[in-house]
Amino acid sequence: TWVVHDGYISSLHFLDKTKYISSSGDADIRTFDITQEQTKCLSVMRGHEKDCQSIKFPRDDKSKNTFITCSSDKTVKMWDLRSASCTMSFTTDSELNACSVFPNGSLIAAGGEKDKTYVWDVRAGCLVDKYARNNQKTASCEFSASGRQLFVGHDDGALIVWDIFAGGE
Repeated sequence: TWVVHDGYISSLHFLDKTKYISSSGDADIRTFDITQEQTKCLSVMRGHEKDCQSIKFPRDDKSKNTFITCSSDKTVKMWDLRSASCTMSFTTDSELNACSVFPNGSLIAAGGEKDKTYVWDVRAGCLVDKYARNNQKTASCEFSASGRQLFVGHDDGALIVWDIFAGGE
């Protein structure tokens, strides 16, 4: 057992067999090497002002050099692991707790405490659309394997599938 953050660990992702990345209630994103007798912190990435809720990597990017996080500070941030820095930031009007990346990394989605799930075009740096359902909070979201649909889980147990190219449920 080791303490690696000053808050709860909200998300954890293994980068390979010996390294992992985690986000936390302390708003930090940290990478660790677990091959040592004592776990070694490799980098600390800061940029969120409140709890960092989720980490997601694009499925088609095997290098795992870029990833996104979402936060209670109402932002989604894109990061470059090589430089341990934020490369892009998107702002919403809702505290966020779930995010996803289009398989090739060109779109990102996030949702949270309000009833909206947002989708942004990374290349253009702008909001593509917002999806909402009966004032239900977004609990999770994930792009389909093809990237055409966005699956959104809500607090009431419902799973809604949005066709992001047709703009409809």
